[in-house]
Amino acid sequence: MFPARMNYVYIKFTTTVDSPLEEHFGVPGKYTWSKHEYDEFRLNVRRKYTVVPPLDLPDDVCRYIASFLHIQMDATFQIKYTSAFAAPQWSLRDCTTNLFINLEGPLKIHNKGYMDEWTPAMTMESDILHLILTILPIIRNGSK
Repeated sequence: MFPARMNYVYIKFTTTVDSPLEEHFGVPGKYTWSKHEYDEFRLNVRRKYTVVPPLDLPDDVCRYIASFLHIQMDATFQIKYTSAFAAPQWSLRDCTTNLFINLEGPLKIHNKGYMDEWTPAMTMESDILHLILTILPIIRNGSK
């Protein structure tokens, strides 16, 4: 019964979200989604931007300094459904970045809060949006 329900949830998600996730949710970055098992899905978050230093220098000097200040992050999150009536658990599978950022702390808070808020009526779309809104303050720095 559970694999059939997960297949239904996944098909409903893919038919509802017919554009890239960043366009669908209106969030900065690049998000890709993939299915790995009937109960395991992965969300890849990619963010790259240039920091423009607020210096009181000529524009060409500021652009030259900014050319060295590229920030990028590539993180893969995994969502695992253990049963049709239990909250899904998100985990961080991989994260490469040239910044010191902590995604594990917000992820633990997200999962803990989800234990109380989640219901079987929530869609996969809302599960993904909930995680994106949790990590968005961390990856929001800079422009798209």
